Amino acid sequence: MSQDLGQRMRSGALWTYLQGGIGSVIQFAAGIVMARLLMPEDFGVFFAVVAYTALLGAQVNFGLPSALLQAKAVQAEQWNAAFWFMEGLALLCTLMVAASAAWLADFYGDPRYAPIMLFSCVSFFLMPFMGINGSLLRREMDFKTLSQIQIKAKFSGTALGLLAAFAGLGPYSFVVGGLGTSLISAALMARQAPWRPRWNFDREALRPLLRFGWRMHLNNSLSLAANRVDNMLLGRLAGLDLLGIYNRAFSLSRLPIDNLCTPLYQLVFGGLSRIQDNLDHSRLMYQKVLCAVTSAVFPLLLWLIFLVEPLIYYLYGEKWLPAAEPFRYLALGAFVLVISITTSSLASAQNLVARQTPIVATNLLLTIVAVLVGIRWGLTGVAIGIALKMLLTNLLLIRMMRRSHMELGWSQLAMAILPAALSTLAAAGAGWLLDNVLREGLGLMSLDWRYMLAISVTLGGVYILSWLLVVRSRPGNPVLQANLLLLKQLAERLLPRLARIKP
Repeated sequence: MSQDLGQRMRSGALWTYLQGGIGSVIQFAAGIVMARLLMPEDFGVFFAVVAYTALLGAQVNFGLPSALLQAKAVQAEQWNAAFWFMEGLALLCTLMVAASAAWLADFYGDPRYAPIMLFSCVSFFLMPFMGINGSLLRREMDFKTLSQIQIKAKFSGTALGLLAAFAGLGPYSFVVGGLGTSLISAALMARQAPWRPRWNFDREALRPLLRFGWRMHLNNSLSLAANRVDNMLLGRLAGLDLLGIYNRAFSLSRLPIDNLCTPLYQLVFGGLSRIQDNLDHSRLMYQKVLCAVTSAVFPLLLWLIFLVEPLIYYLYGEKWLPAAEPFRYLALGAFVLVISITTSSLASAQNLVARQTPIVATNLLLTIVAVLVGIRWGLTGVAIGIALKMLLTNLLLIRMMRRSHMELGWSQLAMAILPAALSTLAAAGAGWLLDNVLREGLGLMSLDWRYMLAISVTLGGVYILSWLLVVRSRPGNPVLQANLLLLKQLAERLLPRLARIKP
């Protein structure tokens, strides 16, 4: 059973990495085109809307997809009851939007706010389909199918959004793209997991799911509020144009995380839920996943930190350059966020949801403080505050895991992130030295293509060599060797010819 689960999780991780890589390319490319076609205030009004609609969308799910995934066994009546309960919440949230949209449009001073918000409500009614059918596929650990669906849906939805932007629809383009992605994803999931709702509702079948789901829902809502309250406040305090700048920095810093860590959360949560009674195996599986995630995300964040100014200038345009400085601080916080997301999946699989609630509530409070205090120093001050609260929240989460029945120690955490951490430090040092040589010795500025090429090659080369040295220096460590095997399998999947090369 454990070997079969390990193989399924490795296969799932491979497909999730592929999905994340392709998704990052699609999102990155689409962001370039959107930034060229639209103005910062167009981004600002959309993200001001999303700050509320995303929070309401979390109410629709009510933690039920996670409850269905965490349960050891699920009855047919429970799938059906969960679906209709979520559809009822979708209707309730839509009525709340209809009642508040006009007031929020006046609050932010943009008449486009209300119609964008109302249009976005369509996605509420698609969430139950994606939640139920997606949970069916995740319980089967069929992450290959899920990844293929997400790639197709993201590509198609992004294409629709770009067509809308070219047609001059402004911020409505984001809504068109998002709804297109959700609709296509729901349709493809329904085809691959042929579950259909029935016209009955079993209240008793729902109760066991709600006992776990409401706690997960509370934490998800608090966490999402912490991720959106900065948009709510900045849209009012700084204006929609600066909110657009801030979100360009925030979105860029979260690009590797949104396309790698977030999809992996469901993989890890589902896998660890299957072995939740085996604590030793759960700890080992957690270490392997954390090592894999940090090894993939850390170098991408480091590369973005070094080259953020030329990337923004050449790709997005000069009007977006004010996003460069706040981005660097947000990216530093993102290093810590990678650890938090992976650790949260372990905590949820071990039914430590209630003990996470005070930490998530603290995260929300610290976000509000970071914005209200940091705004005195502009967007950079806000970004520094957000990065600090990410660090503090992660420390509280690790402390909770150490004191729980998991007894997750600092040594176990350090071993998991050791290759990525040491390799990132080595690459950062080499990049810093080369930066001084290029600027002071050769007079190359960051916008010069030769500077960008030299920095990219150095960061990538030093990181890969350092990572391999660290992993190979500990041949008996199962965590590191499992990730070396995963890297080999990924290379063989991407480059089939490598599999035929004899050593």
